[in-house]
Amino acid sequence: MGYGASLKKILTNKNMTVIDLSEKTGIPSTTLYSIIKRDSNDISTETLAKICEALGTEATYSLLNENYKATYKVYYDVIHEHMHDLLHEKSTSEYLKTKLQLFAEPSMSYNAPLDVSDLTNDEIEQVKQYIEFLKSQRNKNVHSTTD
Repeated sequence: MGYGASLKKILTNKNMTVIDLSEKTGIPSTTLYSIIKRDSNDISTETLAKICEALGTEATYSLLNENYKATYKVYYDVIHEHMHDLLHEKSTSEYLKTKLQLFAEPSMSYNAPLDVSDLTNDEIEQVKQYIEFLKSQRNKNVHSTTD
């Protein structure tokens, strides 16, 4: 299910029309109709942010979560299967490195928001540091192969 189907469902549950949402967000109704009709996964971050802000927290979670599960089912299943271990692992970065190798596949693309709502601030910081570490290693590898 793309954003369009999720958005249509949320609007129905909230007894809102596309026109109502258009007025709340400033997004042209034709754009919103197009998103719904095409059930698109290709929405600009700005448009998605405006829609989420207008719909509220619960609807935002539903919109993003349903789309996330449909688009990134492989990631979703693996993350949820290992979430307990991840949250109780001493070294989150080591866990990510050893247990979630699919994220390291160069042919795979990951473009979904990460759900860090259940992580502590320290764990979120560890994830950020690990991401920066991976980026720095990638940059080192690029420079070492060109030298």
